[in-house]
Amino acid sequence: MRLAVQDLSYDRELLSRQLALDPHLRCADLTQIFPYLDPSSAPESGHELMEDITFQIMELEKRVSEILGQLDASRNQMRAQLEQMRAARARLEADTESMVEAIIWEMINPAAMSRYHVDSQLMVELQTLDNYYKDMYHSPVPG
Repeated sequence: MRLAVQDLSYDRELLSRQLALDPHLRCADLTQIFPYLDPSSAPESGHELMEDITFQIMELEKRVSEILGQLDASRNQMRAQLEQMRAARARLEADTESMVEAIIWEMINPAAMSRYHVDSQLMVELQTLDNYYKDMYHSPVPG
């Protein structure tokens, strides 16, 4: 669309120069300058053609502006959705972390260890977890 506006602006400038040379220019006389111009469907005068080109430019610029507005609205909507997804992901990660922590606390709880059959290799792993969590969450805060 922007290229069409550029092309039409160029044509309008060219037509403006031709009309400055001959204000009574007819469209039939412009077919050499504008080969796409169909004399059977073109306006009669060069001034009418100028009005038509100007109208087309204004309509294209209006449509480009509308599309840019829609694009901005879409970007803002996608940005908001992305922020919602990030927040949901953070909540899921926090929930998952809490669940994993609860499972680990349940596993290293001495009462839980006595309820389940724990072989020596698993006991070593559970002791390692117990030591880690005691160091992480029960050590005195440095002062």
